[in-house]
Amino acid sequence: MQTDNTITICGNLTRDPETRYTQSGAAVTTITIAATPRQYNKQTGQFENGPALFMRATAWRQLAENITDQLVKGQRVIATGHLKQDTYTDKTGAQRTSIELQLEDIGPSLKFASRPAQTAPPTATQGQAQNAGGGWPQVAQPPQAQANYQAPAGGQQGDPWSVPENPPF
Repeated sequence: MQTDNTITICGNLTRDPETRYTQSGAAVTTITIAATPRQYNKQTGQFENGPALFMRATAWRQLAENITDQLVKGQRVIATGHLKQDTYTDKTGAQRTSIELQLEDIGPSLKFASRPAQTAPPTATQGQAQNAGGGWPQVAQPPQAQANYQAPAGGQQGDPWSVPENPPF
């Protein structure tokens, strides 16, 4: 893995991910990320779009399949990987160079995301996690198990940070 040219890019997907499979069955997904910088114009007092950068990116195997399942055209993403440069000959015989991002990781950006208002907290059913007030989820137990549970000495029930007064060593 090359670390000297690792970059991170934030932008929007220009189209839905395109996935193909190699003869050996490995998934390969190709996307294009459009990154448009915003610049403040002092004369108008407003932000304006700068020149857009369109970066082609490729992912392999499980990451490729996850991208196909989770990301869609127009979605804002944060992607990191290393640059790969290829040289080829075009139809006119001229030598050309292309640069693409070999993805190591990618995910949705929350910069402009809005969170819908919650009307009521979700309720946990038996076997699902519940928040015990200490910030840590606990698995719901049958009523008879809850009645027999006792907090460890020196702490409160459900407090993951409570420890006995004396260390065990």
